[in-house]
Amino acid sequence: MSFFSDNRRIVTKWLRTLFFATLVFYFSYHTISGEKGIMALVKMEQKLSVAKAESKESAEKRKSLQHKVNMMYSRSLDTDLLEEQAKKLLGRAKPSEIVHFYN
Repeated sequence: MSFFSDNRRIVTKWLRTLFFATLVFYFSYHTISGEKGIMALVKMEQKLSVAKAESKESAEKRKSLQHKVNMMYSRSLDTDLLEEQAKKLLGRAKPSEIVHFYN
């Protein structure tokens, strides 16, 4: 009888060890590679930095366009800008002018 009780203790000990090792592995895996793990955090931070760069670029472009629009109002009309836009739109210039088109 003591043979079986000794074996039972060994088996129980190994099963406990295996159970806790499995738990540690499970939680470690999900901490690193899970849906809300470290790898997901790194990917989200990369997406966030790209989105911030795009947002900054869009804000600068909007500011530039807003400045151009403000210059076309009658109270602050910039005649040079108006002439430039008219030449670009109509595709005409004075014969003595050299025109360079850019975007």
